[in-house]
Amino acid sequence: QTCIINSRLLDVSFFNENIGMAVGWKGTIIYTINSGEKWNVAITGWMGAFYSAQMFTPTLGFSAGVNTIFQPLIYRTNDCWQTYDTIIFYPEHGGSNYEADLTDIYFINTSKGFTTARIFNGEGAICQSNDSGYTWDTIYWSNYCLNEITFHSKNIGYAVGNFGQIVKTTDS
Repeated sequence: QTCIINSRLLDVSFFNENIGMAVGWKGTIIYTINSGEKWNVAITGWMGAFYSAQMFTPTLGFSAGVNTIFQPLIYRTNDCWQTYDTIIFYPEHGGSNYEADLTDIYFINTSKGFTTARIFNGEGAICQSNDSGYTWDTIYWSNYCLNEITFHSKNIGYAVGNFGQIVKTTDS
């Protein structure tokens, strides 16, 4: 099935066999509730990009990316992309806030999630939310960009980045 949008898609996530979402360039978020037979446009057409998607429940979904003025941003929905919240925050290190691309997002439960960041100067960060994505704190800083994060269990997770960097946590 081809979607009617003119955008490069970068990530896809399905909660189950029916409900899923995809994200990409031009601030695109599309979703399906029927296994991809039909895709619906939640948002598209603005300058920016979403690099990562996670449909966590049938109604709770997240996207991570950046807008045109280099503000890292998360979009979240509680109603399968009928409406959504925009959360803008900057990774913090050494008392300074940094512009960044949020490259991946991963929630381990409905409250606790993580995002990786590619800082404009080539460094990287991992940020954490404990309130379902409404607020974020920087919990790890790296000399290299971080590109993706995943969890094997609620405590064991890995992030990967440039120059072969692999970071592991055993306590979330």
